[in-house]
Amino acid sequence: GEIETWAFQHCAEIKSVIIEKGITKLGYGCFEYCKNLTSVSIPDSVMFIDDNVFYYCEKLKKVTIPESVEVLGEAVFNSCRELTEVNISAKITEIYDELFYDCTKLEKVNIPDTVTEIGARAFWYCENLKDVKIPKGVKNIRHQAFIGCESLTSIIIPEGTLELGYGVFAGCTNLKYLTVPGSVIRMGSGLKDTQWYKDQPDGLIYLGKVAVAYKGEMPDNTKITIKEGTVSIASSAFY
Repeated sequence: GEIETWAFQHCAEIKSVIIEKGITKLGYGCFEYCKNLTSVSIPDSVMFIDDNVFYYCEKLKKVTIPESVEVLGEAVFNSCRELTEVNISAKITEIYDELFYDCTKLEKVNIPDTVTEIGARAFWYCENLKDVKIPKGVKNIRHQAFIGCESLTSIIIPEGTLELGYGVFAGCTNLKYLTVPGSVIRMGSGLKDTQWYKDQPDGLIYLGKVAVAYKGEMPDNTKITIKEGTVSIASSAFY
């Protein structure tokens, strides 16, 4: 069975939900705007959690996604501003767009090794997110995935990652340590807010084999040398 689309939308009186075993799908926005919902128990029969299921459940604090869940849709926890911790099923292969958008108190999330893509704005302004481990299987991190995550201090992008979208780490003002492997062939702009960027010397800056930005003043007739082996130049690198 399933809980249908918008089944409990705007039910502000609901504070706790226990979903019975046998339910396999949570439909689109089924608990959307349940503004006083603080806890939810999801049984291991659930396989599909559709988009916006807990959208704007602003008092929801902690959720465990059972190992049965194979799809966790877009914006499931968008604007759950009391959410501090989430455990994600090891069957999940993609962190969809805006999954944790504006979860301002989120401190910890495990991204399972099965994940191959992190969607656009997935952790938008999760300003208390302190620790993120990017799994080895991740190929793409889409635009603005970690924008505004000002508590992040260190990120290691694993070997095998191919693309980092624009503004992935924009607004990550305390990001001091950033490692990007040679496998990355395309990268967007948006590093100038980071402490890592501020610590770099003037001139053309590289991450892995990508020229990501030119730092400092560029006088007339400046000669710029592109290193041998460079695979791409990031968007707005000389802006």
